[in-house]
Amino acid sequence: MSYCTFIASNFELPELKGKETYITVREAIARNIEAHEFLPWEDMDPEAQLLVVENEEDLYELTVTESTYYDVSNYTEQPFIYELSFRYTADRVQQLFDYIKTHQQDGQVVELQQIWLDEYDVPAMTIRADDLTLAHLQQLYDDAHEYHTPVYRLVIEK
Repeated sequence: MSYCTFIASNFELPELKGKETYITVREAIARNIEAHEFLPWEDMDPEAQLLVVENEEDLYELTVTESTYYDVSNYTEQPFIYELSFRYTADRVQQLFDYIKTHQQDGQVVELQQIWLDEYDVPAMTIRADDLTLAHLQQLYDDAHEYHTPVYRLVIEK
């Protein structure tokens, strides 16, 4: 069974990209980037894509990207669905909070969902946008939070 985290909305949201970039093996060689000892450049396709970050802290940043890897349209009635990806930190959940507060307008709905595919009995909570707090997002995304619920649907209405 697969796990998916996404945002669904009745309006388009802007994508949010992390600091990761992709280059080809050919570009890595041209930049004099050292290959890993277990997989030398010569053993790789020169056009293979490599993930490049300046430092490890830049991995798993908050990203919001159009569409999702899995088809999750049966889990929401909202027409716009975005993959939500990040590793939990206080700063990243604050960034998600700010993202929602910045982009949600009157009459708009934002759903934050974490689901196991093929499980449709997802507990849900609906709140007004003005009542959204960091604690709501921490409960949803922080595995160490005392009230963390790994499968959940938070509906935010404005």
